[in-house]
Amino acid sequence: MIEQQTGYRLSYTEIVMKAVAHALMSHPAINASFFEDEIVYHEDVHIGLAVAVERGLVVPVVKHVDKKGLAQLTNECKTVAMAARDNRLSQEMMSGGTFTISNLGMYAIDVFTPVINQPESAILGVGRIQEKPVGIDGQIELRPMMTASLSFDHRVIDGAPAAAFLTDVKSMLEQPFQLLM
Repeated sequence: MIEQQTGYRLSYTEIVMKAVAHALMSHPAINASFFEDEIVYHEDVHIGLAVAVERGLVVPVVKHVDKKGLAQLTNECKTVAMAARDNRLSQEMMSGGTFTISNLGMYAIDVFTPVINQPESAILGVGRIQEKPVGIDGQIELRPMMTASLSFDHRVIDGAPAAAFLTDVKSMLEQPFQLLM
C-alpha cells in the first residue's frame, strides 16, 4: 500500500525512524543537544539520516518525524537520500536535527559504533537483519535479528536513561503494531 501511495518501497529505515520518534517522545531527555556548554531539550523530533555519498557522509534531516506516518516518512527519506546522492541538499535540509540514525544494514555489517553528529547528544547505529538461532519456549528457532547500538554524550545523557530509551526502541521494533497507536 505504501509503495502504491509513494512509488517507493517501505524499508526498515523508516520503521526504525518511526520507532525512534515514538521512543524520543517517551524519553525527552534523549532528544537533547549540548550547545555552548548548555543542555538544550527539544520538543520537536527532527531525525537526521546518515547517507553515504562519494565525498563522505552527509546527514539530511527529516523534520517532525513523530507527526508523520510511514508513507510520508518513506517518501521523505527516499527524497532526501536521493538529494544527498545527487549533491542537491540545501543547508535547510541538513539543519535542525535532534537525533541521528545511521543504518548500515544494506552492507554485511552486524554491529558498529556510530559517531555522534554534534551538537546532538545521541545516534543510533543499525546493523543488518540476519536469521540467528534463539531459544523460544525451550526450543531453538531461527529468528530475524538486528543489532542496534546507541552512542550518546554522557555530558547530557546517563547510561540508565539511554538503556531505557533503547529498550523502548527494541520493544517497538519487536511489536511494530505499537507504531500505529
